Amino acid sequence: MLSYRITRDKNPHTIGETLTCLLECTKIILGDTAAQKIADLSLLDSTVKSRIDDMSANIKRQIIEKIKSFPMFAVQLDESTDVASISQLMVFARYVHRKTIEKEFLFCSPLTETTTATDIMNLVSDFFSKEHLDWGKLIGVCTDGAPAMVGCRAGFAQLVKEKNPLVVSTHCFIHRQALAAKTLPKGL
Repeated sequence: MLSYRITRDKNPHTIGETLTCLLECTKIILGDTAAQKIADLSLLDSTVKSRIDDMSANIKRQIIEKIKSFPMFAVQLDESTDVASISQLMVFARYVHRKTIEKEFLFCSPLTETTTATDIMNLVSDFFSKEHLDWGKLIGVCTDGAPAMVGCRAGFAQLVKEKNPLVVSTHCFIHRQALAAKTLPKGL
């Protein structure tokens, strides 16, 4: 529970090691026995990280099981550059659950070498293979308008259609809006 609270409140993992005031307050309010129970909890940085990793793996497992249990799903991909200038591929899944569209984060992975359609396809294929996701259940792919994503000959969407020819590829509406809202340079 403490690891969850540390994560939810976006505190550094090491905060657990500095909560000595918690012990003192517990001792005063609830007595030595309760204080000893709290003292027995491991709040080391590595323990908190391990518990957070366990919670994350559990959530991922639940999402994968949900996706597998439905007859179809779609994915949305976005490639973005982080503050360290490393390209990151983020993949989300969408599926219908109880008459509503659910959107869940699937994974994020760095694109270490290049950001070609083949690199993106390799990451997604590896994830599908590792998690035993069925390409036949994939009905849609939503991406930005980059050539690596939507290229008609060798874009990611075309590579997905080689796995499942029935997949519908769409250009993300938010990316379209951003393109339409850009200010054009004067003189054009």
